[in-house]
Amino acid sequence: MVVQNSNKICEITLCSSDLGQKITTCAIILPQLTHFLPTFKVSNVNIDELHSLQLADPNCFTPSKIDMVIGSDINPQILLDGLQRNIDGTLVSQNTIFGCILSGPVREHISTFSTHVTEATEPELSTLLKRFWEQEEIETAQPKSAEDEFCEELYRTTTDRREDGRYVVKRLFKPEFPDALALGNSRPAGQQQYISIERTLEKRPELRDKYSEVLNDYFKMNHTEQ
Repeated sequence: MVVQNSNKICEITLCSSDLGQKITTCAIILPQLTHFLPTFKVSNVNIDELHSLQLADPNCFTPSKIDMVIGSDINPQILLDGLQRNIDGTLVSQNTIFGCILSGPVREHISTFSTHVTEATEPELSTLLKRFWEQEEIETAQPKSAEDEFCEELYRTTTDRREDGRYVVKRLFKPEFPDALALGNSRPAGQQQYISIERTLEKRPELRDKYSEVLNDYFKMNHTEQ
């Protein structure tokens, strides 16, 4: 058994025998489609009963190369009214835009035959369908971990919502601060930074006014205190 892969597809147009009907579809290109069909020459058929039928393939009883297999997705556009039964006793004739097609058993003695049945799968399509159903499934509730419980409790105790809809989140500190953790001797560095800012503001009065305005806003909103 040979498994063939395809990475090519093209758009084709199928036309009826009189070119009056056209069907546009896409075809998957394979290196080899199938073996000759039928697998043997059918001779035990009453040809006289077939003369009145306009066959889509007048040589359908002779093995020949198959160039294309039409899928059932476009069958509704191909089939036409006109079904005849008991053709030569066992066959059925169905009218299509290409002509009549025959189906059914033939009275032939077959000594040996072989057949293969292969499940046709498209890895990419199967993966996409699997992902789709996984997204649609309702997840079962998983027990909360200690980390989940801690995060939820932290959110409840540190987050508030104001009347205007905005959220207020408290600044977080480690539990051991300030007893076990200290910022260190940062006062001298802070003083030097403050003196540097003061010198800059003395040279730029307009910036000093803006700076003072921001600090006053901090005091009014209780964001800072002396």
